[in-house]
Amino acid sequence: MNINAKISLYKPFKKGEPNLPVNEITIEEFCGAVMQDQYVCDQITAIRNEANENKRTKLKRGLPTVTISGTFTRAKNNCLKQHSGFICLDFDGKHNTSVRCWDGLRNELEKVPQILFAALSVSGNGVFAIIPISNPEQHTAHFFSLERDFKRMGLTLDTSCKNVARLRYISHDPEAYWNPKAKVYKKIFEEPKLPKEPVNYEYSGTDELEMLIDAIVKSGKDITYSGDAETHYNNWLTVGVALYAEMGAGGRNAYHAISQHYADYNSGATDKMFDNIANNGYKDAKAGTIFYLAKQAGVKIPRRVKCYLVPFAGIEDYSQKALRIAQDNEPFFIPKKIVMERIEGGLYLPEWFFKEEVMLKYVQNDSKIFEVNH
Repeated sequence: MNINAKISLYKPFKKGEPNLPVNEITIEEFCGAVMQDQYVCDQITAIRNEANENKRTKLKRGLPTVTISGTFTRAKNNCLKQHSGFICLDFDGKHNTSVRCWDGLRNELEKVPQILFAALSVSGNGVFAIIPISNPEQHTAHFFSLERDFKRMGLTLDTSCKNVARLRYISHDPEAYWNPKAKVYKKIFEEPKLPKEPVNYEYSGTDELEMLIDAIVKSGKDITYSGDAETHYNNWLTVGVALYAEMGAGGRNAYHAISQHYADYNSGATDKMFDNIANNGYKDAKAGTIFYLAKQAGVKIPRRVKCYLVPFAGIEDYSQKALRIAQDNEPFFIPKKIVMERIEGGLYLPEWFFKEEVMLKYVQNDSKIFEVNH
C-alpha cells in the first residue's frame, strides 16, 4: 500500500466543458484535506444546510473532485494513466435506508481492517471509504467481492463505484477515520462458471468436412487455439467464415460444435459472431482452412473401413502377430492387427483382406463400418 500514490484533481464541473485534470495530489493529501478543512468548509456547510435536493446538487457541482483510483488524462475509464492501488466505496441513504446515524456507520467501519479512510460524504447523509487493493488490474472484480462482503454486514454499496474513473467530491469531516496501517484487500470475485451443455453434431457420414467436424467434436480439442490472443481470435473468426462459405446458414451448429472446446466458450458470443459473418457475407475462407487448423491440432478424419463377419470353428494364438482359425478343417492365418472386432464365433475383417476365393465362401453378409485413425 502506497499512501503517496498519485490521484488526479479536477476543477468544479462546468456544463459543456471536458472533465480534464488540473493537478495531481497524493491519497494522503486528499484524506488530510478532508480532515483538516483545507479546501471547502464553507461550501460543505452550505450544502448540508440546503433542504432542496436540486439546489443541493447544484451546489455540489461547485466543488473540486478527484479520481481516487488513479491519474487520468480525462475522467473516463479508458483514460487511466496509472492506477493508485485504491478503490473508493459509497454507502448512501438511498441504498441503506436502515442507517439512521452516518457518524455511527463511519465509526463502525473502523472495525474493517482493510479500510484506510472513512468519512462523511458531502451531503452528510452518507459515508465513503477508501480501501487498498492487491490487484489494480482486477479493479472491478475487487469491487464485486467487496460488494458481497459488505452485503453480509447488512450494507449496500453504490454500484457505480466499480468504475475506475469514479469521481469523488472533496468533502469535509474532522472526525474521519484514518488508518495508514490498513491491510490490503486481496479477495477477487470470480463469476461462477455454469457447466456447459455439450453441442451435439449430427452428420450424414459421407461429406469430408462434416466428418472432420465430427472428429473435432469427439477430440475435445480447440483447433483455433494459439499462443497469443489475437491469433486465437482470428482463427476463430476464420473458421466461422469458412463454415458460412461452405455450409451457409447451416454452418451455425457446426460453429458452436467447434467453438465449444474453447475454455471461455459463450453461446451468445458465438451466435453474434456468426450473425456478423452472415450479415456481411464474408466468404473469403474455405474448408481447407479448417482442415489445416485441425491438422495443426492433431485432429484427422478417421479412415472408414467396411468389414465382414467371418465365423470360425476353432481359434488359437498362432504367434504374437497372428491368429489361426479353423473352418471345415481348413486353417487360415489372420494377422492380429487387421482384426477390427472379435465376437463369439467370429471375427470382423476388412473387405480388402479377402483375396482368396477359398476364404470368401465363409464370409457372411453381416457387415459393419469401422473408423480407424490414421
